[in-house]
Amino acid sequence: MRTKTGIANAGSAAALAKILSITPGAISQWGEDMPDGRVWQLRVLRPEWFVETAPVETVDQQDRGN
Repeated sequence: MRTKTGIANAGSAAALAKILSITPGAISQWGEDMPDGRVWQLRVLRPEWFVETAPVETVDQQDRGN
């Protein structure tokens, strides 16, 4: 997950830090991507951030009987 996406989902870097029980300073040290361990922590704490939508069925797929 991109760091900016995590911050946006939480509302702010401070809010994300609170969710993860870390300091905002720790988040400021991350690069473009969040550390893998923090992503997995968020998967447990905020699973709704990782819900994927099902692909939309197209008209062509319906015509083929799929």
